[in-house]
Amino acid sequence: MRARDRDPGKYSFGLGKFYALRAMNDASPEDRLAFQKKAFALEEQGLEMTSVAPQVLADLASLALDVGATKKAGTYAQQLLEKSSAIEDPKMRAQWSHKGNILVGRVELRNGNLTSAKEHLLAAGRVNGGATLSSFGPNMSLAKELLEKGERDVEQAEADDPAVLLRDIYHRRRRPLWAGSQQER
Repeated sequence: MRARDRDPGKYSFGLGKFYALRAMNDASPEDRLAFQKKAFALEEQGLEMTSVAPQVLADLASLALDVGATKKAGTYAQQLLEKSSAIEDPKMRAQWSHKGNILVGRVELRNGNLTSAKEHLLAAGRVNGGATLSSFGPNMSLAKELLEKGERDVEQAEADDPAVLLRDIYHRRRRPLWAGSQQER
């Protein structure tokens, strides 16, 4: 029995990941988009055949944004936010809440809703660390896209620059972990 026969959803996700990786490594913008579209279609197909994990929703929302399927991206990102609130482990809940808010904010920005995009940036910055968030820091894609649109002012922000806001929140959360090593230098 082949892998695709045992668990077709998992097979579709795996093949989708393959095409997503090909898209990241391909030089031609046309080929990159073609691989992203294949990856999106396969992962969406896999979603129909298996249970929904936060990572799957995050991947689908990101791919949907990459291929211009903004409405689907919004649906998956919103589902991710809803699913994240039900996660019991606080670190995992924070990680997926952060990712969900970044993705919903990116969708809102693409839809021209600047106020909502900024609110989601702030919500993403308010999480208390997370599994990979504590190690690698915040996802800066929404802040970058806001800056590219000329937006430097986020209401109720602790900084004028969205990127600085997320960086400061990240460092404030991490400070107890590495403050001593900074003083020793």
